[in-house]
Amino acid sequence: MEVNNVTISRHALSNAYNIVEWHLEQTAQLFYPESEEYKFKEDVYSLFDWIKRRFDNPQGGRLQNQPFLKMK
Repeated sequence: MEVNNVTISRHALSNAYNIVEWHLEQTAQLFYPESEEYKFKEDVYSLFDWIKRRFDNPQGGRLQNQPFLKMK
């Protein structure tokens, strides 16, 4: 690649890309757990676990395609 008569090697571009990629990964690790998307996914997993437990063991018996009310 040539910019204003200065040649940039493929190796230098690759190194720059790796540095930027590292910084993006660090940022994701630091800030993603605070994001709305992360919190939404946690809520979805929590609800899924609750439903699974409810169908696996509803007061000793197993529900068979029956609606249920969510209780805390």
